[in-house]
Amino acid sequence: MKKYKALLIVLAVIVATLSTHYALLASASNKNAVIFETLSGDDRYLSELIIEGYVDSAHYYSRVQIQDGETKHLRNSLFDQNAGLAYERLMDDYKDFMRGKLLRVSHYYEDDEQLIYVKEPDNIWQLTPGDDLPYKVDILNKSDNSVTSFTVNNKLAKETEWITLERVLLAGNELKLVSNYAQALGDQEVHLLTIDMKNKQLKDDFILEKIEHNDQIRKDLGFYNDYSYTGHEKYLAYQVSEHEARSEQVKPLAQQFMVLNLVTNEVTELDIPEQMLGDEHRIVVSGHELIIATII
Repeated sequence: MKKYKALLIVLAVIVATLSTHYALLASASNKNAVIFETLSGDDRYLSELIIEGYVDSAHYYSRVQIQDGETKHLRNSLFDQNAGLAYERLMDDYKDFMRGKLLRVSHYYEDDEQLIYVKEPDNIWQLTPGDDLPYKVDILNKSDNSVTSFTVNNKLAKETEWITLERVLLAGNELKLVSNYAQALGDQEVHLLTIDMKNKQLKDDFILEKIEHNDQIRKDLGFYNDYSYTGHEKYLAYQVSEHEARSEQVKPLAQQFMVLNLVTNEVTELDIPEQMLGDEHRIVVSGHELIIATII
């Protein structure tokens, strides 16, 4: 009898916890709507934007989605883990292909005919200069659901702690990878890798950026990706900012915005007026347009 009482108490606690969580979430849905006010310019882009973020308070932590003036609170708890919009669609449409793959949109390229996933090398910290860096490519043919896989190897030139893929794009018969190599003391190298899809071989490895620190200046590198879109634009925007090495001040001493054309491999400096950036900003490339969302 004592066992049943203990079980009932445990069940009651679980039900009470869930009820409280979702009651707070329902309350949050009513109180924390996001309203846009047009101060100047053209607001026609707002209806096309999907903004995902989080609401954090003393009682709940919720993922939100803002689209066409409506704020939707998405359940995000220990009992109900949610992936982003892009991942939810991919897992629904291509369940077998998605099994075991990293849920990070910068590893994917998608068009009407195929879905491509690239896996970066593992356990980089265990490698030494001269070792192979294997990139595994999986291609799903949407017409018959067949999968083709192959691996290309690059050589590690410097000791590296980890590698992060920032963008995958198919341009004709070439697969372009923007790969960020994190090295010792916070240094970074950004590589543009080109894979010949016909011969399934690495064609080129070009260093786009080198981020090196010193005692006075600390540099940061940030990429602007659309985390809900797997088609990917041919342009990739990124920022290099400089900070005082021993200062905790968030505002940078200097910042430089760059745009990479992944088809031509050209890098162009982008001049963004300081008043458009504010204290926090997010940038998304859409076609030939750069969309900046700023918290002022």
